[in-house]
Amino acid sequence: SGYICILGGNNQKMKESLRERFVGEPRLRVLDYTDEVNQYMDASDVLLTKPGGLTSTEAAVKNIPIIHTAPIPGCETVNARFFSERGLSLCRTDPQEIAEAAAQLAQDPAMREKMRKAQKEHINPMAAEDICDRITVGI
Repeated sequence: SGYICILGGNNQKMKESLRERFVGEPRLRVLDYTDEVNQYMDASDVLLTKPGGLTSTEAAVKNIPIIHTAPIPGCETVNARFFSERGLSLCRTDPQEIAEAAAQLAQDPAMREKMRKAQKEHINPMAAEDICDRITVGI
């Protein structure tokens, strides 16, 4: 059986609140800051994250089904739209809708595969190398 892993970073107040609220719930783990986000992503079936560019792109390159939560107005709003319009993620802002989307995505292999296919189609895992190649052509 699976579990929910929350990477809490340095937000002590949030971590303490979640640990108190869900004390005794063995399916929920609230972790402290880690340098091993890459490994946690690799182990994920579904990722819930705000639509920041770095995490979203890394997850899409790794072909992890994504649910974007409420964006910070500005770039994250644009990111959420870009990802959701292309089927690279689901975007939900209401906590109940986020939970329902996560459960649906976790339980529906065809839905996850469709999202992974869209990620492979729209996200270039070699983008950094391609940019460097273009820059160095004129040097």
